[in-house]
Amino acid sequence: MERRDQTIGASLVLLSTFGFGSLAILTQYAFRAGLNVTTTLTIRFLFASLFAWPVLIVRRRWKVSRRHAFALFLIGCCYIVNSATYFLAIQYAPVSAVTVIFYCYPVVVMILSIVFLGERLTWLRALAMGLALAGGLVMLGLRFSGFSGRGLLLAAISAIFYALYIVLNSLLTRPIPVGITSTWVMSGMAVAFLLFGLLSGRLDFGFRPSGWPIMLLMVVFSTVLPVQFFLAGVFRIGPMLAAVIGTFEPIVTMVLSALLLGEQIGMYRIAGGALVLGAVLLLRIPVTPRPVEPAATADGLAPVD
Repeated sequence: MERRDQTIGASLVLLSTFGFGSLAILTQYAFRAGLNVTTTLTIRFLFASLFAWPVLIVRRRWKVSRRHAFALFLIGCCYIVNSATYFLAIQYAPVSAVTVIFYCYPVVVMILSIVFLGERLTWLRALAMGLALAGGLVMLGLRFSGFSGRGLLLAAISAIFYALYIVLNSLLTRPIPVGITSTWVMSGMAVAFLLFGLLSGRLDFGFRPSGWPIMLLMVVFSTVLPVQFFLAGVFRIGPMLAAVIGTFEPIVTMVLSALLLGEQIGMYRIAGGALVLGAVLLLRIPVTPRPVEPAATADGLAPVD
């Protein structure tokens, strides 16, 4: 991996964490404006798709082959299950406890990347992974009180399917431009949540007018831009490193919640955030590439310089 590509990829994933990290804050404001979960998710992905499609149509780059369409379908299904199980888990357990389980997803990404993508688990990556997970656990306070078995299972399923979403993107959609991948996946999410909302009767647009600018911010800065940044970063640095850098999201959420919602940070959260930041900085250390064996010639001998 070239050093320049690694720097660009890591920067893109880090930028995406600011968008994804602000999602929880914007969701709180959306709920205060009277939106429910189904309406929020439907508007989020429907308008994100409407923003993205005109760009593809103008550039005439929206078509995909049947094979790639099936790959995008699988990825979209993983994202739908991830989102649905995460919000269901919150109904059965505290948000902090669900988040602790969910942010173990880098371990699943690591295992899948080693098995299916042939990535190397170097001591540096293992150390960064350990620091990121430890930092997340410390920052979130290890609060498992009131955590039902159902909530635990749903949170674990959400983490597994998010890891699958990351790895499948790297494995199946590399030949597809990032804009096409993100637009089709967001469109599938929009259709799924819209149908669910219509069939369940949970779509409710009677919320206060202040909810619309909040949703606009959520669509642009917490969906369209971070999704594209994250996918572009994954294609450059691989899912394993991207997952570790993604653990920076709770830090963003923590800082924004203190600034905008008045929540107390405390020493545990500062210490946990420092561990996560240390993990991200560790990944800036270059990884020594494997020595490449010289190719053999027709007579079985390696070429001589």
